[in-house]
Amino acid sequence: MLFLLAGCSDDAQPTADGDRLTIDLGDGDLVSYLESLPADDQPGSPTVEGGVPVDVPVVFLHGGAYDASVWDELGLLDEVAATGHRAVAIDLPGKGESSGEQNPEWLGAALDGLDIEAAVLVSPSASGPVALGLLAEDPERVTGFVPVAPVGGADFEWAGGRVPETVVVLGEQDSGFAGSTRELADEIPGAELVVIPGAGHAAYEDDPAAFLEAMQPLLGRGV
Repeated sequence: MLFLLAGCSDDAQPTADGDRLTIDLGDGDLVSYLESLPADDQPGSPTVEGGVPVDVPVVFLHGGAYDASVWDELGLLDEVAATGHRAVAIDLPGKGESSGEQNPEWLGAALDGLDIEAAVLVSPSASGPVALGLLAEDPERVTGFVPVAPVGGADFEWAGGRVPETVVVLGEQDSGFAGSTRELADEIPGAELVVIPGAGHAAYEDDPAAFLEAMQPLLGRGV
């Protein structure tokens, strides 16, 4: 189990920074994020067959050329919140106001600071080592997993434990990551591989609707 970094407080409160919120993790480490919350009267059943409960948040990481704002700009935070999930996009260290060492321990501390015990984790490209490391070290924190052509996919080895429902996403035109992404899909037990037609490496940006459809098995109700 990952713990909060030294100096973190159970009662740490987010502060506003423009449209972002920021939480102090202690020892000078910060996490900035965007979020979209579901309506209190959100209709729909709490689960779908093969899905996860709607009270499980969906946490979006980002690739090296992006920050948390990409998910807001594509409308995917609001779309996921409309399914009943709390949708959170985290800035990794070096982006937004986030600071610290980019590793699984930082991500675990960020989840703690956000009061998230476990989440559906969306991990594109350069965020792969952080997300895959968390999955390897503490799989109980990853209820569902949506890696999108992640860095490090070919090197990941399943270490056992509870297997999250996993949808591995690959853009059809992403020749550079096709092999490693397929290897990752083969390595995680029961993982589904979804290839988005005509999309490149950032498949979610090229076709947000198709990407949301690929995520659908992990969400709490239809979109």
